[in-house]
Parts: sequence; C-alpha cells; structure tokens
Amino acid sequence: GADDALYALTHIESLFPPHRAVVLLWQDDEEDGVRAAITAPRPVLEALQAREPGELQNPHLALGTTFSSFKEAEDRLTSLLGEIL
Repeated sequence: GADDALYALTHIESLFPPHRAVVLLWQDDEEDGVRAAITAPRPVLEALQAREPGELQNPHLALGTTFSSFKEAEDRLTSLLGEIL
C-alpha cells in the first residue's frame, strides 16, 4: 500500500548516494493503477506539486494521480522532472 511505499522510498533514499530526485512507482491494487512518490529537495517537490496534484509529506511528494501503466507514469514523470531539474 501507499504507507509501505512511502516507507520504502525513505529507506531507498538512505541506502544510495544523494540524487536530485528519487522516484518510486508501485502497483495500487485498490485503484487498479500505478502510483508514484518522489523524494527531492523541497523546492523541487513544490515545483512538481504545482504541476501535478499530490500531497507534500516532507521529505516526499505522494502524487494524487493514478496512472494506467508503469510506462505512462515513467513518461509523465521523466518529462516533468526534465523540465524542473
């Protein structure tokens, strides 16, 4: 679920060297789609939130969008992060 995914995202971030952003995608069985959470510096998260609905939960942004596939999520987030970063 979303709570486990956000915990995993925080743990993943602690295991790897600093990055400009870390994105975690997961299958949401309840909503039959793909969800995403992103951890990054607060200005990046705020810029993302201005463009894509989501809940800012320091230090990450849980997107409100449910994507139909991993490919759709990857394409959309790659585009957004490319513009912001």
